[in-house]
Amino acid sequence: MPYSRLTLLPALLSSLFYCFLAPSARAQSLPGPTRFEQRITVASIPFRREGAWGLMSPQGKVLVEPRYPKPIKRYFRAPHLWYTTQAGPLPVILLNEQGQELGHFKTFTPAPNGTVVATGRRTITLFDSVGHLLRATPYASIQEQWHEGLAIVKLPDSVLTTKPTSGSYSMQDAKYVLPGLLGLVDAQLREVVPPTFHHIGRYWQGYAPVSMNDRRQGAIDRTGRVTWLSKAHADTIAREYFGGFWAGWSNERQSAAAVDVHDRVVVPFGKYKQITRHQSDPYIAVMQRTRVGAAPNGKWEERWGLLDTTFREITPPLYERLEQHGRWTVVELPPLGPHQIPQRGALYQGRLLIPARSPQVYPTGDQHYSLALEASRDSATHTTVFRYVCYGPQGPTGMAVASLQAPAYLGHGIFSYQSSYETRPQLILASGQKPFDEEITGVSAAYGGRYYQVRTASKTGLLDTTGRWAVPLSTAYDEVLPHQPDSLFTVKKKKLEGLITAQGQVVVPLEYTWVTHGPGRTFVGRKPDGRLVLGRNGRVRANLTDYQAEGKKVYKVDILAPGLALLQWLTEPVTTSTPQKPLAPSTRGMLLVNEKGQQILPAGVTQVGPASDGVLWVSNGTSYAVLDYQGKLLTPFKYTNVQPFSQGITTATTGGQEVWLDCFGKEYTQ
Repeated sequence: MPYSRLTLLPALLSSLFYCFLAPSARAQSLPGPTRFEQRITVASIPFRREGAWGLMSPQGKVLVEPRYPKPIKRYFRAPHLWYTTQAGPLPVILLNEQGQELGHFKTFTPAPNGTVVATGRRTITLFDSVGHLLRATPYASIQEQWHEGLAIVKLPDSVLTTKPTSGSYSMQDAKYVLPGLLGLVDAQLREVVPPTFHHIGRYWQGYAPVSMNDRRQGAIDRTGRVTWLSKAHADTIAREYFGGFWAGWSNERQSAAAVDVHDRVVVPFGKYKQITRHQSDPYIAVMQRTRVGAAPNGKWEERWGLLDTTFREITPPLYERLEQHGRWTVVELPPLGPHQIPQRGALYQGRLLIPARSPQVYPTGDQHYSLALEASRDSATHTTVFRYVCYGPQGPTGMAVASLQAPAYLGHGIFSYQSSYETRPQLILASGQKPFDEEITGVSAAYGGRYYQVRTASKTGLLDTTGRWAVPLSTAYDEVLPHQPDSLFTVKKKKLEGLITAQGQVVVPLEYTWVTHGPGRTFVGRKPDGRLVLGRNGRVRANLTDYQAEGKKVYKVDILAPGLALLQWLTEPVTTSTPQKPLAPSTRGMLLVNEKGQQILPAGVTQVGPASDGVLWVSNGTSYAVLDYQGKLLTPFKYTNVQPFSQGITTATTGGQEVWLDCFGKEYTQ
């Protein structure tokens, strides 16, 4: 039924440079935003004594004497709970931050609402995010995939020693296992639908399909009220649920029918061969088979139409294919002849608006418009000219342009198109008018799907997808580029760069041949004379050493934390006057510079990790240590592994043993 097509995006002019600074290979994603303040925010930290693990406060008070043989760990999706493991059927021991044991479980996982779901021998227990007991439940599991604020819960399976007289079952260890019944809970894990069913589908059009192993089928609304289908309808029609109704094919009647959630036949057998709908489709697609050509040589072909949600036919089955895009439906008729492409058109809310005689039809993403490639005869040249014509809900809007590819929709009735390879991209409104009088010399592709750079002969601006100017057209800049983080824009003028806010406020003036920035609006820029400066919030804090005079070429800059920049450099191979002597090899290194301009990286460091909680890990090639933002080594180089810090703590490995460290370098072991 629906066809797939490749959406052609315009090849628009752009001379944009967007610098992405790759993080360290050892960087791991941390829960929530990165904190740079050197502070411990956890209430307890695991420590090891004589091969056993316990918990102590950051002040050193022992909360749990070491008694667990396996390390105590943290699951970062539940940051206020600890766990350790043991042998046996319930291997997980769950603890709160005060060290109280919450119980022994098979597994535990956070629910989307922050509740922690712990699975015991047969049922689950619910805790809040800090470990307070909410309640024990009769459920064996809660489905992790939530839909419309509801989740499916399942009772434990029943195990029998004798064969059940009815229902489906499985065999396990020579016993009969009957699957547990399913119900629904809301976001607060309150029971909405008691466990009653063997199957519950996803809510669609206000109802979810349910069924029992005895082949009964029905639907439940969001209050849990169930309506059952009659056995005749369940057996003959209800093959697949399509949101508010079921549809199915009958071999006996060689046709399809539909029955709604109230057990009413809404489409009887006889007229359609198929009834279907996708989850996002507003209408119901129906198919008939039509004989093309006289018997006996004629062949049967599929033709598709649409029903509305009241099952009224709004589009007769006339089309070879159709694809719904919200209010628009692209329809397709067979080619007019061999070696030709199908003819396409579009319906708007089921009404034919674009006749099916175009090779291409593209609805816009916001469903306000559709573009159709249409042919017309040029009276002056007596040639056929193809133009993209824009249609709205009432018909043509006035825009008709010749374009190399389908005009790109920029949002709010603004399109970008390029009429030939010799011309520049232009902007045009859906009405056919120009958004402003000046000739466009360039329109970029979308940055992050949000911004388009627009240029004229003398002006540059940044247009967002709401049709508003993020940076209005002006002569102040030659180029404006969106940049992350902090929603700053890189601006260029006469080969110099700076940074501005979305409101046009200058953060870093146009004084640098290049500039990069990061957390805390820290920036590093290169002056035209080659000097590097480090600053914050637009103010230069330090003029950095003339590394070029030392033979070092800085080729990469990372802003790790507010006021802290990592510079990576290399030296060029040195030539010698004696041809027989080999070239001196190129060397590489790195510098960690604070906003005072001081190089704080210890000698011999070859790798630097991500910065958080006021510290970062460093490596000398054989071992790891922890360094603060002032350049002080908080630990010796003795670890074979250090994980990124979170909440002021992390784990490290030394001597084959895992230990916990805080952001002040304290190792929690006795």
